[in-house]
Amino acid sequence: MFAWPQIALRSTPPVEHAPAFAELIRRAAMGPAAATERLDDDALCRRGGLVLEEATLHAAQGRLEALLFPCAGDRFRVVVDPEPRGGWDRVAPERRAELRRHRLRFRLAHEVGHTLFYDRSAPRPRPLVGTSPTQEAFCDEFARALLIPPVYAATLAPTAISVVDLHARFDVSVELACRALSQAHRGQLDVTLAVTGVSSRPTVQWTSRVDGVGEWAAALRALRRRAVQAAGVTAIELPHRNQVVVVAS
Repeated sequence: MFAWPQIALRSTPPVEHAPAFAELIRRAAMGPAAATERLDDDALCRRGGLVLEEATLHAAQGRLEALLFPCAGDRFRVVVDPEPRGGWDRVAPERRAELRRHRLRFRLAHEVGHTLFYDRSAPRPRPLVGTSPTQEAFCDEFARALLIPPVYAATLAPTAISVVDLHARFDVSVELACRALSQAHRGQLDVTLAVTGVSSRPTVQWTSRVDGVGEWAAALRALRRRAVQAAGVTAIELPHRNQVVVVAS
């Protein structure tokens, strides 16, 4: 097992450097399984000196989703409110447990990113730089790479089924799996869409494209009806989630 790295960042690195830091933390928490297995939350907390708690922070009202507290003994309390905006009543009962788990895991991973900006050589971790929108973006990217190793995502074919594989293997949301596959194939993968909707009127939940969303929504409707592969586009419907994933390469 690798020792927990003492990083102590005094400024926020470029966001594209976040996966390299995530790989260091993953190796420290997971050892030989770091590149291929689901992140072990318990091992992450145990190795990183983290205590995870759930509490109401009014995330449902769009307020706080997580808090990080440095503690004596080179430890951190990570307090997470996994309730989605709008509350649990807006989520189908059969999906609440999975959504709670995914949100809890992402917020934990995000807060681990913030611990990189602390000096942990003292008895109580000391912040070296204040939080900022740039640091928040860095920690989001760090969390994605911590949950899905980019090196693994890069080994998968640029197809819709690969998104589902990432979602299942690493126990993350379909949207996060879409982002991971898109980024791993940057320059080769034209578009990844995670789409929600009912009947023939889906809406775009996330897309790697910056234009042409309307055209791709129309293409999605056609693919969804015919369930075929055409012109380098693959699609898979997840009816129990009211989601469709479309990947074009």
